[in-house]
Amino acid sequence: MKNKKILVFLIIFALVLIACDVLSPSENDVTVSVDTIATAVSATKTADASSEGDPPPEPPQEVTETPTVPAETPVLCQPIHPGNSAVSTASGAALSLSTSDEQLDLFDIQGMSQGLIALPDLSWREPNQVHFAAGTSGGFANIPTIFNAMFVGGQSLRYNQNGSTSDLYPVNYFVTMVGAENYIAFSNSDSSASGGWISELFAGDYQTAGTNPPILTRDEGDGYVIYPLSIQVNNGLAIGVWYTESMWGIGNIIFAPYRGLFYFDFQTATVTTFLNTDNVIAGLSPDNSWVAYSPSPSGNPGLAQNSLDLKNLITCQEVILPFDPTTNLGGGWATFSPDNQYIAWYEAFGPNPMEATTRIKIAQINGSTLIDAIPSTLGSLAGGETPSRVIPFGWADDHILAVVVNIDSVPDPLFVLWAPDPAFPLDPALGANQSALLGSGIGMGFLYP
Repeated sequence: MKNKKILVFLIIFALVLIACDVLSPSENDVTVSVDTIATAVSATKTADASSEGDPPPEPPQEVTETPTVPAETPVLCQPIHPGNSAVSTASGAALSLSTSDEQLDLFDIQGMSQGLIALPDLSWREPNQVHFAAGTSGGFANIPTIFNAMFVGGQSLRYNQNGSTSDLYPVNYFVTMVGAENYIAFSNSDSSASGGWISELFAGDYQTAGTNPPILTRDEGDGYVIYPLSIQVNNGLAIGVWYTESMWGIGNIIFAPYRGLFYFDFQTATVTTFLNTDNVIAGLSPDNSWVAYSPSPSGNPGLAQNSLDLKNLITCQEVILPFDPTTNLGGGWATFSPDNQYIAWYEAFGPNPMEATTRIKIAQINGSTLIDAIPSTLGSLAGGETPSRVIPFGWADDHILAVVVNIDSVPDPLFVLWAPDPAFPLDPALGANQSALLGSGIGMGFLYP
């Protein structure tokens, strides 16, 4: 009886407290009231069970909510990349013969001749002097072609279409040009400028790019010039240009001294550094998402490198492709397939650059080697002749690599299409062969639909 009186007193006391809480609410009242009622009810059940001689139940366990841990935000590769640029596969190629320096032979991807394009006063027989603009939908002979012309009294960018040539605008001290669809970017270099060596970058649609002021000027006076590598195209619009820096006016080298990788954004007019100048650039993928480069020992681009490093600029994935142990003169001129599954490059070894022997390498992007060969072992690419050099030019599609094959006894190189992966030995462009001659001459560029 005494215990029951105490219990009744406790319940009445608890109800008084509850009433006080109701009359005087505070921010935490809901929690306090619920805890108080739970304690009173628990005490009542415990007292009743004890009075009837049953064993008391386990004391109530405190319920603690597990805090929700927010999902980790994925770390983006820094700096932020503008995204994959548009990519196409080739419908043909343009070649230049030494016997006709100012005209190009056009071939479709099956090796059928599609006629000639005359480029009067073409500066040099190099692909970075020409851009094929709008594609082959109007026929190969109608391809709009922009090229650098040199003549007595100056230089200009010229335009050729359907056999008609006209000047677009004058250019001074032209260095190089890249293009995408109807956009171009080109640079110049003036070592006679007051104040030192000056280089400028121009970009825009091909009709007006050179009529506007330069979008970027470099005046460090150290002999390096702006060297555009690729135009960034998103949703059909050019939004920026990728470039490196290159020594200008030097000779007796095998691989161009490209250092650093930079991106100029057209909208913000700002430059982003993706690789600093301690790194020698070997190539950029067609969609601008991968770069091949060689880190220089001690940060000196003039020293020999011992590997070709691949980096995905969007995900920061990296792959290291070691050079052959005999490679003592470096490697470079890397080219990625359109789907970024393959990469081809070449390396050099010998007593000096003038007496170098090269070897061509082709690998999958994961680092698995497909081809590692010196030219003399690749006679099948030259109809049984012994090549003196085999240099990757670029990928016509995801599995076909165009290579330039030099033979000492032949004045012009051979432009050969090659399927180097045994998993894809046949292709409509190659027929029943793993390689096929497209034509003779220096490769000046692919043609696109």
